[in-house]
Amino acid sequence: WLQKTDAFKQFVENFPVFVYVYRYPKVFYVNSTFMRIFGYTMEEICQMNYWDICSDDHKEMARTRGIARLRGDKDVPTNYELKMCKKSGEPLWIHVFFAVTKLNDEPIGIVGGVDITERKRLKEELQIAHDELECRVQQRTEELNRMNKELIFVNQNLSNVLKNISDG
Repeated sequence: WLQKTDAFKQFVENFPVFVYVYRYPKVFYVNSTFMRIFGYTMEEICQMNYWDICSDDHKEMARTRGIARLRGDKDVPTNYELKMCKKSGEPLWIHVFFAVTKLNDEPIGIVGGVDITERKRLKEELQIAHDELECRVQQRTEELNRMNKELIFVNQNLSNVLKNISDG
């Protein structure tokens, strides 16, 4: 199906976004970006179900959404974040987006994706730093409040001494 135009095939093969195409339940095409990112050969990936590259906790979601998309369900998200795994088992966070078309009157799913693992990692690190900073601010605020109460107490004592100094 990609052989219709050499220019289109070259575009898809060199696209910085990975592309894979499935006809339920098997993958039948991936571009070179996919193979480079995930480490599978075309022969290996074509033996797999389209959800097999997902992490265990995302496989069922990918499978059911893929089926629903092929059925033409309109309430299925067309893009979202999905945890997938390289051939080595290393997890990757991918922002995936989907389209469905027909090939010989049979629906096929076209999936594109971008690796967002680094962005997710940085977001998590930023959240941890934010939480730690918030905790430190709260601790410092409590410490300052305590010290302020102590100063008020000392100030009241000194005021009492100064008020009563003439009595002495």
